[in-house]
Amino acid sequence: MLISILLPDEWQLCINGIKKGEEIIVISASPTSSTSSCPCCQAVSERVHSIYQRRPADLPLAGYTVCLDITVRRFFCDNLSCERTIFAERMPSLIAPYARRTNRLANQQQRVAFALGGEAGSSLLTIMGMTVSPDTLLRLIRRAAEPKLRTSRGVDDWAKRKGQSYGTILVDLLSDKSAESFAKWLKEHTGVEIISRDRGVEYIKGATEGAPDAIQVADRWHLLTNLRDALKQMLECLKAAVNKAQHIEASAKEQEKPSFFHVEQPNEDTKMTNMAVSDAY
Repeated sequence: MLISILLPDEWQLCINGIKKGEEIIVISASPTSSTSSCPCCQAVSERVHSIYQRRPADLPLAGYTVCLDITVRRFFCDNLSCERTIFAERMPSLIAPYARRTNRLANQQQRVAFALGGEAGSSLLTIMGMTVSPDTLLRLIRRAAEPKLRTSRGVDDWAKRKGQSYGTILVDLLSDKSAESFAKWLKEHTGVEIISRDRGVEYIKGATEGAPDAIQVADRWHLLTNLRDALKQMLECLKAAVNKAQHIEASAKEQEKPSFFHVEQPNEDTKMTNMAVSDAY
């Protein structure tokens, strides 16, 4: 059982010997397969040209640093149309070409690098028996494959604060407007924290089923639209009362209008007085 942990079956290696030092364990191993495939033309060959040793570092064991001493063979490629005549056998499940650490050790170091970065990650890995430099950890981060994400089907803009701050929305169009499709999409894209929706029953059901921990909110546009429609419906029901109120207000304004001043015509005595004053001047 211990051997299957040290050397998994998919590695196709057999242990030839184990040497223990003060702080290191060296495991000598060799391939169990008698043939290998050319990396260029995939032709299978069993003619061995030569051998050499690879000594990659592996995961530590019980406080010991582990190193593999692997006997690697070079084969002749018998395909005359192939550009290679000699190739080294590949062990993709164990180690990458030219690498100095096994895949499983590199994966562990890469995870620590993503969590802590270069300097802090290097300090922690040294304590754990997986010594590596900060620069190597940064290279492992850069070599990490990007996650495969399905491309969104549309792009739109939205305003955080109209006229001042804007953002971009990536739109993924669903085939229909059912709660089942919406819930399925949410389950396939975990991590949604806020769902902005209208008051449609299908969206409420889909959001609740697909992302029960997400906060559901109604956007400002739908709130204002719903308020306008509610006010319009209420005023339509009170149309007669509104018309009567308008008529009363119009009548009150007519009564409040000021009347014209009456200018009194001068009598005969006033006219004679005015003429005498005028003759005196």
